[in-house]
Amino acid sequence: MSFIVKFFKFKFLVELCDRIKERIKAIASGINLFSWQTALMLSLFAWIIYIIVIDPNLEQFVALYGWGFLIIGVDWFFLDDKDDKKKPTLPGLNIKLNIGPWITGALICLALLSYEVILTRFSTALVAWPLVSVGVATFHKFLRPSFKPKVFRIPNDPEVRQNLILLALLGALMSCWFQFGILLESLLDRYPSLAGDDFRNSAFVVRTSPTTTSQVPASGASLLNTAEAQIRDDLSGRSWIDVQRWLRQIDAQVPRLERQMIDRVYGIPARTAESQFWRLDADHEDGLPNDILRLRLFWIGPSSQAGGYTLEKVCLIQRAGLTAPGTAPVLGESYQMECQPITSDLPTETQQPETEPTGRGRIIE
Repeated sequence: MSFIVKFFKFKFLVELCDRIKERIKAIASGINLFSWQTALMLSLFAWIIYIIVIDPNLEQFVALYGWGFLIIGVDWFFLDDKDDKKKPTLPGLNIKLNIGPWITGALICLALLSYEVILTRFSTALVAWPLVSVGVATFHKFLRPSFKPKVFRIPNDPEVRQNLILLALLGALMSCWFQFGILLESLLDRYPSLAGDDFRNSAFVVRTSPTTTSQVPASGASLLNTAEAQIRDDLSGRSWIDVQRWLRQIDAQVPRLERQMIDRVYGIPARTAESQFWRLDADHEDGLPNDILRLRLFWIGPSSQAGGYTLEKVCLIQRAGLTAPGTAPVLGESYQMECQPITSDLPTETQQPETEPTGRGRIIE
């Protein structure tokens, strides 16, 4: 029985291979030897060999041919398309946009990226893509229909020269915008708190959903809340006399609180570079019936304001027996601590821009 099953499986594979072979022959019979179809078929054959082989060095060698014939075939296909009516026109410039060089440029960048030659990261490949595409489009202007290179000279047609200049400027503009976007993304990865800053004076960055309240960066709020929680832990179980003594010596506790606060929020080691730009300060005032504890967090890193900005949380502390109306003391504690919402000296996004914004810093300009 097993012999019969193996026989039918073998017969099915033979028939399948014969069908594939006949199909390839039928397709190849209508293909000119010197054409883009031949290049794409050679590329397909190279990628099939790439899947079959096991040796890594042989894989790279075969993939080189696969990429090469793929780039040549795709570029050749778009080069043969002479119908300008099908090509889109750039609005305002009246230039027919040929998408062929842009696709070829993308394939070249992907090939270089796969081999890590010149382009070692996707971000650099994205920035290089418009420039490579412009180079491909310019190279086409120096080819004859027989693919023999022309003598290098400036084209005589003024319209061709104008289109080449505008295309080069468009490629440079796109490359700069890609680089700017990558720069912003990297900046926000290193300093997430910049997302809560004021962008009114930036010529490039616009907040799409402005709010009417002061911006409080999420990382800064987490730091202040963590500092408050640490203070509550330190005061837990102390007598009222010890609580007041500890509060009067708050200046000596600030370095330890700052270090523990940053370690808890950002981890050890810190996940982002912005952890080194936060500074904690605290002061205590005796009063009746409440003692006042002010926690201030200073941001000294990149900011829209030259001197950075400050976040503040004010806490009212009193003896547990003097609880304010509407609040209940915590059982077993000798004090009651109530903290107000965090405030910031960052301007709101909805304020009118200053007529003369001198003396202020810029995030991106």
